[in-house]
Amino acid sequence: MDSGDSEMVSRLTVTLAGSPVILSASPSALVVEQNGKLKAKYTWWNVLWAESYETRVTLSLIEYHKEASKLVSFTATVSEAERAAALLFTQYVMENAYKDTKPRRRLRIFVNPVGGKGKGTSIYLERVKPIFEAAHCGIDTTITERAHHALEITRDMPLNADCIVVLSGDGLLHEVINGLAERPDAEEALATMPLAPIPTGSANGTCVNLLGKIDGFDVAMACVNAIKGRPMKLDLCLVTQKSSRTWSFMSQAMGLMADVDLGTEHLRWMGDARFMVGFLRELWALKRCPVTMEIKVVAEDKEQMVQQWKSTRSSGERTRATNGVLGKPPSTSEWVTLDKPILYFYAGKMPYVARDLMQFPLSVPGDGTIDLAIQEVTSRWTLLKAIDGADRGQQIYIPSQRYYKVEAYRVTPLVDDANVSIDGEKYPCEPFEVQVRKGMANIMSPSGSFVTDFSGINEKWK
Repeated sequence: MDSGDSEMVSRLTVTLAGSPVILSASPSALVVEQNGKLKAKYTWWNVLWAESYETRVTLSLIEYHKEASKLVSFTATVSEAERAAALLFTQYVMENAYKDTKPRRRLRIFVNPVGGKGKGTSIYLERVKPIFEAAHCGIDTTITERAHHALEITRDMPLNADCIVVLSGDGLLHEVINGLAERPDAEEALATMPLAPIPTGSANGTCVNLLGKIDGFDVAMACVNAIKGRPMKLDLCLVTQKSSRTWSFMSQAMGLMADVDLGTEHLRWMGDARFMVGFLRELWALKRCPVTMEIKVVAEDKEQMVQQWKSTRSSGERTRATNGVLGKPPSTSEWVTLDKPILYFYAGKMPYVARDLMQFPLSVPGDGTIDLAIQEVTSRWTLLKAIDGADRGQQIYIPSQRYYKVEAYRVTPLVDDANVSIDGEKYPCEPFEVQVRKGMANIMSPSGSFVTDFSGINEKWK
């Protein structure tokens, strides 16, 4: 045992595969050294578990890679004289690994076996479940058998988990949210059951917003968010059609962008590349979007909105979850009718709708507004040019693209066969109204905000 009380728990020599290895706990990471050289370094975020039993020390960690992070677990030994030090060291490691949350979360898990490339079940069994088990989480898993299966379960299940984990794209999240919203105790359910998506779909837009473009498709890093993330407030949108209503957490669209999404369902095997194929096809057709719209505007000056976004980001304030009352309907602005011909409208609550499209760069979690992009009729060349920079939100600066912050909006389709996309799901082509509800739901987040690289600088559209 090293001398000094602080070192007694922050540094330990173990034997691994017959060789001495030094484990040390720095303020930011767990460090592994062998033969005087750095062997590995794990940030505390990526440390899942540490325990000591008799002369054995077991560690479970996530080894980060840009391509795909992976679980690493190993058991080392200490001498009989080091048993007390090993116990203190592993306790110290756990204190650092779980500073901001509690270990052993109870996870209610839903797996879509057919989402994306159809590998949801194998990803769960081979990659996700071992990580949750290594973190000593309690798991209760359902592999969905049909459409609306998760909705039916979440509508009636007991609220005895710390988090709902969803292995899918964004469609199964839509189901789970609507199941919780249909409960008699919907307010409590949405406030106390945060969501944690694991990317096994095509676009995985929600994961990209929470983890960024690089890690948004990283299954292991999404698992760590489920294990350690903290609840972040999430606005929902109430979509009303005739006598029915649904809750949207991500986006609504008609026109070119809805056709790109819903018109490429048969290309799911391509992953997120299907959206580029669909975009190029719809660009060739360049059909107008036959709708009339009314909106309740909160803001419409792009430069002012960008400055407000920068101010919000620089404050660094985490959008924490609360157990307050469900957001109330907006009530102040007057309805404004939009009458110019358009190619599409796209409304949303998160910056990214896919890894290569940051459609709503000014979106802020829990701000009580809907970001609404309306693309007026323009040339194919303009839209083709917009591909470069779309992953950084640059299309917001296209002169013919209107960008609003709204409290609510109404859409009246002028045909009966157009695509209506709500959270990537197809809905009837009939008039609908959308209203925002502030802070209704919660979602697990490592940072308390959306992760984007939007610069707030117009790079190309002068």
